[in-house]
Amino acid sequence: MNKTLKENCEMKDSGIEWLGEIPKSWEIKRLRYLVNIKTGSNDTIDSVADGAYPFYVRSPKIERINTYTYDGEAILMAGDGVGAGKVFHYVNGKFACHQRVYNLHQLKDINGKFLYYYLKENFSKEVEKGTAKSTVDSIRLPMIKDFTIVLPPLYEQQVIVGYLDKQVGKIDELIVEQKEAVENWKAYKQSLITEAVTKGLNPNAEMKDSGIEWIGEVPSEWEVKKLRYLGSCKNGISKGAEYFGYGYPFVSYGDVYQNFSIPIQVEGLIDSTEEERNLYSVEEGDIFFTRTSETKEEVGLTSVCLETIPNATFTGFVIRFRPRKGILNKNYAM
Repeated sequence: MNKTLKENCEMKDSGIEWLGEIPKSWEIKRLRYLVNIKTGSNDTIDSVADGAYPFYVRSPKIERINTYTYDGEAILMAGDGVGAGKVFHYVNGKFACHQRVYNLHQLKDINGKFLYYYLKENFSKEVEKGTAKSTVDSIRLPMIKDFTIVLPPLYEQQVIVGYLDKQVGKIDELIVEQKEAVENWKAYKQSLITEAVTKGLNPNAEMKDSGIEWIGEVPSEWEVKKLRYLGSCKNGISKGAEYFGYGYPFVSYGDVYQNFSIPIQVEGLIDSTEEERNLYSVEEGDIFFTRTSETKEEVGLTSVCLETIPNATFTGFVIRFRPRKGILNKNYAM
């Protein structure tokens, strides 16, 4: 709660642990009394050109469509999956939504944008309460309906929304600018690495055609070889869910996908045999490739093992390339 607000109005205990005190004039209500809540349908939607209206919501992504089910204000929330409970859209217009999306509509005595800001910031706390006991991969309707909403008078809600729209808009602009700057630095970094590993550091070196279109010329004394002639490749281990969560270290898809080098201390565990630990070992100098993903851009991402992980195995969703000894510097490979 804003310090100035506390100093200039009488406060009361909200009865909500994470919230604390609120202005005395504010009410507390269950969400069920403020909105109707439904899930969408799994009907096939015929997409049309971008810019058309209305739209269809399956996830954070919006698809343009010809038909619609709802028209008006609504807040849309992910019903299941990794982002279960995430509030990802405020809508004021014509739309339809997927059956895995909770649609909070027909708002009563509450500003729609205020409710959006409130849920987007605070509903995650309800999800976190569930994760303290087990993994939450779906949100049930009672959890949403019983969520407590702190309700200022309508005029005050509008003032708060106006303030947030202005301030959040400024912040969003700064985030976009920073993202553009970060992407520019990433592109520069990539070009620097590419230039060094494909051209070397001597600008006066005699060059030759590499025979690879995206590389072009390389120093004349460099060799160009297929990966198959430098070592061996192997897919990872594949076992049932009952074997995971205990046992020996396990290098997951995320360990490869998220890192340039494999973490020395991995979080995953697997009940593996001695034969499996020998067959799917993770040794210094190994290079791991992602072999599958939801997008083609994320296939073939690499991570290098800089230090052997004793007794570890690796997931079947990646490929291990193990170079012959003395042929490839591990840091160069990274």
